[in-house]
This record gives sequence, structure tokens and C-alpha cells, in this order.
Amino acid sequence: MKIKKIACIASILVVSLSGAKAATTLYTLATWNFDNVAAGVSASPAPSAGFGSAAVLGFGGSSSPTVVSAPSGSSTGSANAWSVGNTGGATVGWSTSAAIRSQGAKFAASTLGYYQIQVSFDIYTQTNSEAALLVQYSQDGVFWQNANITSAGTAGVLATNTNPTNGIVVGVSYLRLTNSTAAGWNNGVTVNLTGVPGVANDPAFVVRIVNAATGTNCLDTTGAIYNSANNGDWTLDNVAIQGVSFDTVANWAFDDIGVNAPVNNPAPSIANNTATAACMGFNLNSPTFTPTSSTNAADVVSMKTGPFSSTGAAGLLVWRLRGQPGNGWLSTQPIGSQGAEIDVSTINYTNVIVTFDLYFTTQGEARMCVLYTTDGWITTNVATLACSSNPTLIQTNTPSVATESQGYTPDIVNGVFIDNTIGSLFYNYMSVDFSGVPGVANNPLFGFRIVNAAQNGECVNFLHQPYNNNSGNVRIDNIAVNGQFNGQVAPVLTSDLAATVDDPFTNTFSESIADNDVGWHTNISAIYVNGVLLPKTAYVLTASNIVYTPSSTAKALTVAGYDQIVIYATNYTTAKITQPVKTGVATKLVYTQPAGPSASGGTLTVNPTFIVTDKYSNATTNPYASMVVTATVSNTPATWTLGGSTVQPILNGSCTFTDLTATVIGSSAVANAAIHFTISGGPISATNSTKFTIGARPPGSLRAIWRPFKLTRLRPTQLSV
Repeated sequence: MKIKKIACIASILVVSLSGAKAATTLYTLATWNFDNVAAGVSASPAPSAGFGSAAVLGFGGSSSPTVVSAPSGSSTGSANAWSVGNTGGATVGWSTSAAIRSQGAKFAASTLGYYQIQVSFDIYTQTNSEAALLVQYSQDGVFWQNANITSAGTAGVLATNTNPTNGIVVGVSYLRLTNSTAAGWNNGVTVNLTGVPGVANDPAFVVRIVNAATGTNCLDTTGAIYNSANNGDWTLDNVAIQGVSFDTVANWAFDDIGVNAPVNNPAPSIANNTATAACMGFNLNSPTFTPTSSTNAADVVSMKTGPFSSTGAAGLLVWRLRGQPGNGWLSTQPIGSQGAEIDVSTINYTNVIVTFDLYFTTQGEARMCVLYTTDGWITTNVATLACSSNPTLIQTNTPSVATESQGYTPDIVNGVFIDNTIGSLFYNYMSVDFSGVPGVANNPLFGFRIVNAAQNGECVNFLHQPYNNNSGNVRIDNIAVNGQFNGQVAPVLTSDLAATVDDPFTNTFSESIADNDVGWHTNISAIYVNGVLLPKTAYVLTASNIVYTPSSTAKALTVAGYDQIVIYATNYTTAKITQPVKTGVATKLVYTQPAGPSASGGTLTVNPTFIVTDKYSNATTNPYASMVVTATVSNTPATWTLGGSTVQPILNGSCTFTDLTATVIGSSAVANAAIHFTISGGPISATNSTKFTIGARPPGSLRAIWRPFKLTRLRPTQLSV
């Protein structure tokens, strides 16, 4: 094998909103113009379109973010804008002592199903406002990276700094606001994140607009040192997170295959071009492996109770890569030789992106990478791999940059790879963005491999212990090859804002000759919800709508929240829509049984927890907004007393007692203690706990004596109405 170039990319974040109108249309995933929010203090204004969240960071005390009447001159002339740090003051607002990147505002929106992400905004500053502005992005809201600002807007200047000691951000373009003589707008500041690892196809994408300077280089727009008591705020408007929808060339969900073995060549769930998959590298004969022979013996297995891939409990089946007998993974095998090979023709597709979920067992190979080919494996290249769920696991191994403690070594792939140092988990939303990579688009010979990134002594498990060569494996789910389809465009879908899990709901659309999409609905081949294939019995198609029916046989439709619906139709682009789905009516009360204290007077060893759910187990108080649980002694006559906080309101569908105590009356133990729970304001009025024991009070002692006790597994109790 000739390895020309090796790399692995950090993960990518994306959200689905609606059907694509043109293959390269830039769609707004979430935008904030603040006209939908009443003027006044607003800590987290809702987006005016799309789905997302906003918040300030780094301001203390009384510095309240406020929706204000927008000064004239923004890019849209909208009525409102959002002022951050507006009350100022030396201890509560903008401060020269604040660290770089610590003050400003952040905006979150899923980029699932989208790439080529762009962020834009307008900013209004006073002459005494902080002048240096930095934009950062995150794949998970925890690990942040600096973004290069690509457009300074109408009244700003892009700047860079190479001095690491002068209190200005280093190594990235930042914005210097220049309205030195009067307050004013700087419109259309833009950050283009196309091809940046960790930005596309990620449900947890976040961007923040923050200070780029600190200390004496923290200047206002006139060039003077910022005065922390001067109330110079930033006012933001028309904040937008946008992306381009991608279409599926082929994917493997494995749920349609069923539990089966062996499955060395699983068929794709969807294939709009030629697509094959193969387990590779385990049909070997090696003296270091016991037993000394192995065959490819991949299978499809259930993750049962988890951990789960990105499709959750509704998509339990995954592809396990291994050999038999034993498991076939060997530290003696060369880099890139063991794992899975996926070959997919990309004819009629450009800007290709590959996504998948990857699971490691405790003893599994911890270092993995992605290789690719553009000539049918005559030559092999290394892809830039990304891991959005755990971006810090992405590492680099080159002669010039080696991020791990062992330094550069030829026994690890020469480039970027993932090193699992956390443990046995599913690492979801792995991705490789091939946009602009030569030879990948419109290529019948494109393929990639998800394979071992190490060999010999660098082949380790997640504890970095030497690989044992006789156990451990990796599992893969939701493999997808996506791109921009050069063909007919699907119609735009409209969501049902009244949808709940209790009743059917409808997505509407319109086909027309002018849009060249007449007959789209007759070409629909599959519908996925949150990555799970819907059975055809779960929906009804007409010439203008799709009616979905939640049921026990269509579990993906029974989960409240946001349904990311993806619709595949032959010869059309992929249609996408984000469908909000509310919980159903509360019908069940599930609670854990209490367990007695280790001695009289002590706290219960297990305090009860109550969860109110709809018929599909979504936590809810609908339509019972004021449910309260009151605990009292059930025994008559009372032989013991109940202490602690005995009244708990049910909030967001649940409540937990934390400090209930049980004390015997007299000196004798109580073997049949029980608690009576009264539930007011809901469909269920009362219930009793199972019986538990309270030990006797020691003679002559007023204090509880604590003794060792044995915990037993408690099963939740469920009541229905």
C-alpha cells in the first residue's frame, strides 16, 4: 500500500431545516433579528427563525443583556437589537482585566445535515466600546477554537497579531472596530467556515463573539484605553448561522439488516449510486495470534442498553468488525490494514462529506484513522478526520507536529488520527469533509477505509496499555456518503407547529411545473427520522402532504423534541425539515420505591423519585402544570414518624425527595413501614410505597447508630390512568 498523505479531521456540526431549493443554496439554520422579543432585559432571546439559543458570557452583577430599539442603519433596518454588557461598571460590565475570549455573546444552532457553514452579524458600537472583536466556534460548547473572520463588514478592519505577550489574540484574524468619531453600525461581519473540521453535521455547534484583547491593549474605538466604568456596550443584530444542505449518495444504518452473522459485506440502506462495504484485514495467518488463523467475521449486533450511536435507542443495531476464531485484531498488522472499506461512486455528486459513528470496546484498538482513494485503491491517501462529540481526541503525528507525549513515531499514521483515551463509548458525528479535495467528486472509483492508525508497540487500548491481540473490537453505525446532487431539486417542506406524539401530524409541500418537481412524492423511496428508517406504515403520502402517525411500531416518531426528518426520492435532492414535536398528555406516573434507613432516625437509604410521562414515556406535566407530591406515614396507627422535606413540586415532569427520615415511635423496630404519597393537581391522586423496615432505636440512645447495610436493586413502580 502506498500512503501518500495521512490525516484525520475534527468533527462537524449540522442541522436540518427544510428541503433544498437549489443544490448550492445557503440556508438559514437559525437567525436572530430580535424583533420577536419584547424590549427589555433578555438573557436568552429566542431566534426569530430556525432553532437555537443565545446567551451572554463574562458579565457579572447587574450587567443585564437587553433587547433595545435598534439604532437606524443595520443591514435590515429591523426594529430591535440586543445590547450586551450594557449597564457596564468597573465590576459588572466590560472590563480591561477580563481575559481574551471571556466577554461577549454566544449563539448555538445544530448544523445536522448541512455543511459549508457561514456565520454573519451586524454590530453597533459607541466610541467608548471595546474595539477588538474575535469570533470562536465550538463543536460541543466546551472546546473552543478561533475562527478567521473573512469579511470585516462595512466599518471594520481585519487585523492579526504575532506577539504572544501584548494582550491581543495571536494567530488569527480579528476585527478592529473603527467608528472613532461617532456611534454606528458595522454590518455584514462574516465568518466562512467551509471545510473547517468540526463545523458541519454537528447538533451541538456554537459560535461566540468575544473580546480579542485584554489589559492595556484593550482599547475603545477611538484608540484610547477602554474605560471599564464607561458603559460602552456591543449591540448585535441580524446574527445568522447558515449552511448548504447535502444529499445522501449512500448510507448504512444496519437496522434494516437485523441481528445476523457473519455480515462481511452489508448492503446499504440507501444507495443512489453503486455502493459496497466490506470487513477487511482479518483473514490472516500469523504466529503471533492465538489461534493462528482467522477469517473476516463481522456481524450486526444490538447495543441493547447502550451506549448508543447518534440514532439513540431507536437505532440499536451496529456493525461489529472482527475476525474468527478469536477476534483477529493484531498489533503486528500494518497501519491501515484492519477495519472496514466503503466504496461508493460519486458520479453526479460534488463537495462530498463522509459521516459515521464509531464505538470502541474496552480492549479495542484505541487509534483509528480514515484513508481514502480516488483510483480504486491503486494509491491511498489519508483523510482529515473529525470527531464532534469529543474533539480533543483528535491528535496529530507528523515529523513537524506531534501532539502526544511519545512524539513523532512511524508506528502511528503520519497525520491526524483519533486516539480514544476515554473508554468504551460511541463517538458520534465523526466526519470527513472532502469539499475541494481533488478527485473525490464525480468519481466512480472513490472509496474510504475506517482502519487502525497504529502498529507494533503503538497499538494500544484506551488506557494506552499494549493491545492484547486476542480481544476487543470496534463497531460502526450510520455510515453515510453525502454530497451535492446535480439533478432535480426537491420541494420545500413546511412543518406542523401543533404536532404532538399523541396524534398524527402533517408536513406540507407544493409541486409545480415551474419548479420542475411535479411527481416528487411518487419517487419517495425512504423517510428517516433522527437517522432511523420509518416503516412505510408510519406515514401516508399525497400530492401535497405527508401525514405521520406516531405509534409503538414507529418509535422514532414517539420521542418529543425536534424530529430531523430526511426524505429520499429517486433523482431528486434530499428534502429535509426540522419538525418540533410536543409531549403528549400525561398518563403515567413512574417512581422508585423508598428503602428504610440503616437505623431509626436516619435518612432513607433510597429516597423516592417521581416521573410523570405521556404514553410514550416522555416526561411531561401536560396539561397538569401544578402537580405536587406529599409524603406521609401510611401505617395506622402510626408506629413511626416521617421527617425531612415531605412536599415536592413536580417540575418539568419529575421530582426527587432527597432527605426523608424515618424514626420509630418507641424502641421497637418497625417491619412494615410504608409511605403514603398524595399527588395533587394531576390525573393520579395517591399511591402507597412498598413496605420497608426501620431498625429499633438502641436502648437509652437518642442518636441513631449507623450500621453497614446492603443495597438491593429496586425496580421502578408505574401507575397509569
